[in-house]
Amino acid sequence: MIATSSSKHLVLIGTGRPHLQVMRGLARGTTNLRVTLAAPHPWYVDAAMLPGYVGGQWSREQVCRSVEHLIRMSGATFLPSRPLALDAANRRIQLSSGDALHYDVLSINEEGALERETLERIVPGARANALSVHPCSAFVQLWPQVLALSRTRALRVAIVGNGALAFELALAAAQAMGHPYRSRITIIAGEEGILPGEPQALRRRANRSISSSCRFMSVSQPCRQGQSGARPRCPARRVQSRRDPLAAEPCLPIWPESARPR
Repeated sequence: MIATSSSKHLVLIGTGRPHLQVMRGLARGTTNLRVTLAAPHPWYVDAAMLPGYVGGQWSREQVCRSVEHLIRMSGATFLPSRPLALDAANRRIQLSSGDALHYDVLSINEEGALERETLERIVPGARANALSVHPCSAFVQLWPQVLALSRTRALRVAIVGNGALAFELALAAAQAMGHPYRSRITIIAGEEGILPGEPQALRRRANRSISSSCRFMSVSQPCRQGQSGARPRCPARRVQSRRDPLAAEPCLPIWPESARPR
């Protein structure tokens, strides 16, 4: 990209797919735009590949794709930072790096993240003990530690969610953590069960897959702190398990995007 003397300033926040496509387009010719990309890191994490990563089919390098070549080819300036405040009236955005950028055009396509403070209010203790799938970059870095721990002893892992990502992560975790110790994987879903809205035939097949690898629990409301304050309690209805309720066992909760608190 070659910017002209009358360049306007395009600020891209985040390394989402639309921004990668924008930079590919900018790399192909001359433009009157000056481009700044602000993101915590210069790579793109493909969330759709996370189950394959958890199951061992994909490496970290395959899941985390560097965008440095696109930054160079597009002529963009990269700032490792996150947005802190937006002054839309004056077209200025404040970044965690200390930069305050004036923009002519602003595009925000950041990766979603779990609102951990909200989650902590709903499920006390989750902030310190739960592993959030989003942001994916943090999950990708932390998952090897969980996997290494499962090589030393059996773990109890709860996947909280009922969407496709929760379903695929549960099966992948059961496969990855089955040896040498058989870790226990449980899906905690909403009242509608696994894959709500999908065809019944698909849901039946999904439940058969879960029953052979994981436990399934359907909850009518989020887990909350018990009146004694000593232990979170979970009003769960066991569907495919005769074992003790998960709430009575120490476990590692994992929150995919579909379980984001509202």
